[in-house]
Amino acid sequence: MKQTFGYHDALIALSTIVSWADGERQDPEVDATIEMVAYERISEKTIEKYQQKTERITKEEDIFRLAIGALLNESQQRRANACAWMYKVALMASDKSTDVKGEHWVDSAKHLDQEELDWINQACKGLEVSEEDMAEAYKKLPTIHTL
Repeated sequence: MKQTFGYHDALIALSTIVSWADGERQDPEVDATIEMVAYERISEKTIEKYQQKTERITKEEDIFRLAIGALLNESQQRRANACAWMYKVALMASDKSTDVKGEHWVDSAKHLDQEELDWINQACKGLEVSEEDMAEAYKKLPTIHTL
């Protein structure tokens, strides 16, 4: 059976791919994903269905392709939003020297892992999202709280 993704599936997929890109999923990336789920109002039922859809897909590239395909049907704003979430998740764990300020994760990173950057750039290219579009969407995302 051919799998298809909706907008929320695509957000989950892309944030998961970028958070595991460097080989480990760090606490700030998990917190950012949880914040994304709450902010985007992704239901537990949607998460369960996403897990079922991806259970037998073994290649990240296949999940990525499904996510990009789903987002191509969305507005430019939603496509930019998806790329901005990827960037937000990646930034959360990129600067380990100054990662917490009060109850918030600091996202003023000095660098991103190349693997994360490659996925983000590939998504932006595939979705025709410019740096300006992603930067504008990024400004609208919430601050990530430590859990």
